[in-house]
Amino acid sequence: MTAMIHSLQAAEVQLLHLLNTARIPALDPVLHLLTNTAYLIGALCMATIGVFALLKRSPQLICKASLLVGGVGSSAVIAYILKHEIARVRPFVSHPHLITQLADASRLSFPSGHTTVAFATAFMVAGLYRGKVTTKITLAWATAVGYSRMALGVHYPSDVLGGVLISAVACSLVLRFGKVPVEYFLRLGNRVTGGRFSFVENTN
Repeated sequence: MTAMIHSLQAAEVQLLHLLNTARIPALDPVLHLLTNTAYLIGALCMATIGVFALLKRSPQLICKASLLVGGVGSSAVIAYILKHEIARVRPFVSHPHLITQLADASRLSFPSGHTTVAFATAFMVAGLYRGKVTTKITLAWATAVGYSRMALGVHYPSDVLGGVLISAVACSLVLRFGKVPVEYFLRLGNRVTGGRFSFVENTN
């Protein structure tokens, strides 16, 4: 079993080495741009839906905005906790002779926070709006973010995969079970504010 684990770890390092060295250096600015969009686009999605919800006083949009915040937020919190509990060091620290650091990064590696937030945003937007084009675009963007983290030498492939799995589980739970508590608090807010949100029972 130990030999198998070492073999898998060695294969992962070699894969990361390939991704880190086989990139086109002229496109490094594109990789940096992609990696920097993870938190920015996630925040913009939440802010945009939230602002529209408040301007239109739409319970449907408020519900979607709340679920989006819940999905992305819970994914980010889980990733943060695991990162500090597992405390895996960055690949450019463990394998400086094979991996070149091309982006700023903290000392902890697993899971990839950028990938977690990007995929959480993509999963939530896809789940809330269910448009084929929207789903393809958001998932392609999130995949590009994950690739950029590896190509820039700051994350192992398993860090990226871990971020995908964390966001998939957290967002599935929020989409499946989050609507009931959100609707409850909307009804409560509607009563407290004297019908300010013009809440309707069905927020579909």
